[in-house]
Amino acid sequence: MKKYIITLVLLLALVLCGCSGQENNGSAPMQDEQPTPEVAEPAEPLYGYEEKTCERAFTDESTGEVYASYGYSVPMLGIINADKLGEETLALAQRNVEVFNTRMQEILDDAVAYGEELAFETESAPFGLALADEKTLSVSCTGQIMTVWVDGYFYGGGAHPYAYNDSYTFDLTVGQFIDPTQIGDDPEHFRATAAALLVAKAESLGDDYTSGYWSDYAQIISRWNEAAVLFDETGMTVVFSAYELGPYAMGPVELILTYEELAEAIGEGGLAHLGVGE
Repeated sequence: MKKYIITLVLLLALVLCGCSGQENNGSAPMQDEQPTPEVAEPAEPLYGYEEKTCERAFTDESTGEVYASYGYSVPMLGIINADKLGEETLALAQRNVEVFNTRMQEILDDAVAYGEELAFETESAPFGLALADEKTLSVSCTGQIMTVWVDGYFYGGGAHPYAYNDSYTFDLTVGQFIDPTQIGDDPEHFRATAAALLVAKAESLGDDYTSGYWSDYAQIISRWNEAAVLFDETGMTVVFSAYELGPYAMGPVELILTYEELAEAIGEGGLAHLGVGE
């Protein structure tokens, strides 16, 4: 009886060994799999900005009174991580910096020339208030689109000063300033569709606004791309400064459209360009 028990145990051991051998397909014992080394993704340019400012006050030598002044500030673009970029990527980033900064310098030079002319044409402060021209440009970026936003202030001796907004749109992929409509897959479709949506927004603001609009307000809004246009993470803001849609007392008119509202008008490519959904 003991022989049978011993024989049965040996057979079971052989069967177990046989099963183990089948799982390894007769090969050497399996070793731990080595992790696949991670491949670092190519670095993308990181941009930073420094303000470049020009300001001056003009004083009457006899009275010590300031009769005119100007102050302008523009952003100058720089590459933060230049040492981490590949040769081709760095060249494209440097192109962006050169084009962007050249335009900002031109804007600053033109503003200073105007400020100097403003002071040259006056000899005293009208109404006891100094003539003034001020302009501050700031940058926001969403996806591959940069918006340069202009906050302006001007006092030329009238009953009240004038505050206004303007904008410039810069496309990092092509290294150029573009018309805002060019963000859309079909620029004209984007302009026309957004115009209809903006007119509806303007008409929904209530009688305080609608009763004061110029009679051709819809036509003015249809050229929204010529107004101040800001793209941010949530949508597109269009600002019409005082006098553009109505009298000074109305002040600026701000109209906002979300990317959800604009999705069809902009198109998939345009939304991707803006980094929407990333």
